[in-house]
Amino acid sequence: MNSADLDALTPAEVETYLASAGWVEQQRAPHAVLWTTGEGDDEVELLLPLNPAYRDYSARLRETVRTIALAEERDAREVLADLTATTVDTQRFRLLPDLPSGSIPLVDIVDVTRGVRDLMFTAAHATVIDTPMVVQPRPRPQEANRFVRGVRLVAPTPGSFVLSVHIPLDRQREPGRPPRQTSPDSSPLPLSRRVALKLHQAVAATCVAADEAAGRDSLLPFTDRAADGVSADLCEAISLVGRGQPFDLQFAWAQALPTRLGGNGFAFDRRRIDIIKAAATDLPSMAADSDAVVVARVVRLDRTVQATGTVTLRGALEGRTGPRSEVRLTASLPSHFYDTAVVAHRSRRRVRVVGSLRGRELHAVTAVHLLDDEP
Repeated sequence: MNSADLDALTPAEVETYLASAGWVEQQRAPHAVLWTTGEGDDEVELLLPLNPAYRDYSARLRETVRTIALAEERDAREVLADLTATTVDTQRFRLLPDLPSGSIPLVDIVDVTRGVRDLMFTAAHATVIDTPMVVQPRPRPQEANRFVRGVRLVAPTPGSFVLSVHIPLDRQREPGRPPRQTSPDSSPLPLSRRVALKLHQAVAATCVAADEAAGRDSLLPFTDRAADGVSADLCEAISLVGRGQPFDLQFAWAQALPTRLGGNGFAFDRRRIDIIKAAATDLPSMAADSDAVVVARVVRLDRTVQATGTVTLRGALEGRTGPRSEVRLTASLPSHFYDTAVVAHRSRRRVRVVGSLRGRELHAVTAVHLLDDEP
């Protein structure tokens, strides 16, 4: 462990971490506090020193970090990094190739990093749009693109092959003020934390869906969990990370914005990855229709028969809450709606289109309104 990082660590930071990671405070004294995790024979006790003036304070604090690492089956350096990373949410991908610890085939790392990137994109997309979609439309919202550009990939560490992703909090805690707990009644969470929570929710739901799908021999459990962030895009990203090897995914939360969210670790063995890969392939054709409203410009017209026509729309897909999200969709229109689209295209005016969305196609259109206002 890095001595400088250990010296900078405070008992308050350790306690915030323990509380957010599910440890339970059992007994407090003026100079130390007892925390535990697990039950019965698996229970682990930790005695955290509180007074730096004691001669053995540094040694006891070092032992505290080692105890956490032992209980969580992690490298002590990783634990120390989480304890001192007060303003970043961390997702740790522990890859498990059949190779010496700390190494991975060169060709596989390309898929892994692409998959990690796409996981961030899908979580950000789902957060910004806030509408269940089995297939996420393109292009992605600009807010999602800006978010992913701010995410950092940390250098690999030993322990099979470990890649860490850091999501900096949008808003840092004011100096001198204690960290606050998150709750439904607190001020709105920053986008960065909402994306990390959405990713956690979606990954957890995908794991449950994969296990249910194996028992039912059906991929319907994936579509049933679209509201939790499950999508073909998310499944494709997970299968990319696990294309060459099984992996584990661990979430750690910024100490400046603690959370008591449980279940922060997920394992992807070969069987689970194969099911998720199948879902990534088949979900687009299974995508259930969803009502959608699009305010957009008509950028392309295509009619081969008089009765119907196809238009390409570029504009904003209305979500349930928050800002609208930029999309590019195609829409099949009956003749009278297509004529309105032609007028909009020629006059460069926007239209408001209401219909059913399946993937990136809008069909069963019930309304096309020509808008007079300029964006």
